[in-house]
Amino acid sequence: MQAKVLLEITKGEKTGERFEFGETSRVLIGRQEDCGIVIPLKTISRYHCLLEIHPPAVRLQDFGSLNGTFINGKKIGQRDQNVSWEEAREQQHQVFDLRDGDVLGLGTQCEIKCHIRQIETCPLCGKALPGAAMDDNATVLTGSLAPALHLDDKGRRICDDCWKRLEARKEEQRRQQEELQRTVAEAPLEIEQPDGKTKCKGCGTVFTPTAQDNNLCPACLADRAKVLDGVLAMLNVNAQKARQRQKTAGASILAGYEKVSLLGKGGMGEVWKVRETDTGKEYALKTMLPDVAMDDQAKRLFLREAGICEHIRHPNVVKAYKTGSANGVLYILMDLCEGGSADDLMKKKGGRLDLQLATYIILQTLSGLDYVHNLDISVEVPGVRGRASEKLLVHGLVHRDFKPGNIFLSDTGDHPTAMVADFGMAKAFDAAGRSQVSKTGAVMGTPVFMPKQQARDCKYAKPEVDIWAAAASYYYMLTGQFVKNFRPGVNVWQVLITESAVPIRNRDRSVPAALADVIDRALAESPRLHYASAAALRRDIVAALPDSVKTYCRGIL
Repeated sequence: MQAKVLLEITKGEKTGERFEFGETSRVLIGRQEDCGIVIPLKTISRYHCLLEIHPPAVRLQDFGSLNGTFINGKKIGQRDQNVSWEEAREQQHQVFDLRDGDVLGLGTQCEIKCHIRQIETCPLCGKALPGAAMDDNATVLTGSLAPALHLDDKGRRICDDCWKRLEARKEEQRRQQEELQRTVAEAPLEIEQPDGKTKCKGCGTVFTPTAQDNNLCPACLADRAKVLDGVLAMLNVNAQKARQRQKTAGASILAGYEKVSLLGKGGMGEVWKVRETDTGKEYALKTMLPDVAMDDQAKRLFLREAGICEHIRHPNVVKAYKTGSANGVLYILMDLCEGGSADDLMKKKGGRLDLQLATYIILQTLSGLDYVHNLDISVEVPGVRGRASEKLLVHGLVHRDFKPGNIFLSDTGDHPTAMVADFGMAKAFDAAGRSQVSKTGAVMGTPVFMPKQQARDCKYAKPEVDIWAAAASYYYMLTGQFVKNFRPGVNVWQVLITESAVPIRNRDRSVPAALADVIDRALAESPRLHYASAAALRRDIVAALPDSVKTYCRGIL
């Protein structure tokens, strides 16, 4: 089931206007023209409140409005009459969950009703099924006008296209039993019993898998080490399948893998060094646990977005060799960067980098950004659970979460190769549910490296947001401080949206004036982001560099 959120203005001069959201969105409501929903009433604050939407979840945060924000008539936020809007934004504001049917009141003259709709979708391809109601006013067809009811082998309703594919496949299976046996032999799961049970890759227990990528029993799923083994097992099975399809291929990526050592871990997953058993070449295997259980549609969207990243070829972009899922864990097999991230390097060097090294790193990553922003590729993305593969024509990718932590370094020397990591993966994680609204109301991502345009509309995914984030990362590497004055206890979104970047020489007077002008210009946000191409920012940085820095960077100029 998919979900949509519908916001309907039910009181005020814009009564009847409706806004529909079917994917992760961040919506500012207020009278300011750059709000997502503009309500030009004097009783509405400039930036009245913020909605963070990840259907079906909707979270509301008042921004210290003068006339208050209400849920079903109960006041949940308002600043005191003697407190200015500037003072109110220094305060932290509580977050509230909205439910279907809740009425959001803005002051006393405007109300917005929240509708949350579950949409029945085909479990095989994710498309909305005919007759699936998205709206209270939707017409339900009956009798001869009603859409045909097709069920799959599990009794689930599926769309007409998937039913035709299943019927065609059954006919093919009846005619070619040998082909069926070959297909079963190549399947990711080693089905050993006719009742669909399989042997756990972790402990050998026979169990019933709950999904196609499930090769561990419930007990082993609780063991992080065995979860990693399950990912490696899936990679190795897929490698064997690839060998069977392409026996003459010499690509080393078709070999099996073994874990070497743990490189890092966090609440969302781990990064392991793994070795290709045939060649001894080492890679990084990044595993991530989504915030929500992935259904087939979410998994398909992740594989679709992540699969595109496997086609990127540039010395300043980390290569993703294999992406997929196993036991609900997302994984990426990618280049091993022994130097860690630029963020790690900053910590080792006392919290900031000198001008030469920071410039050497950022110029390389701008080259990588420029390449991928202008990339034209044709990609065939495999389907999930029998769904046909799809061919995609892609023009340009946008990172959407560029930051020093996503700049990886080849080594720890003075002139490391710098590579952008996880390019395009932000959208893939979003598809898999990783960027859902958290329990505290925060949306996954890194707002301190995000321009206000992206904060006001998280679907705003143009190259300009990456370029702004690159300038913000350069600023951070040089000064050790963020571009805006984020303060403890102060609402991060209000700072991000309502404040401007602090001029870099206010942070560090040693930054050359000509270079500071370029950086400050790159971080301007009004009325629009200044740089439209990474190449243009790179060119202006190079032109403003002192001769000593140009000499240091001569190998990449």
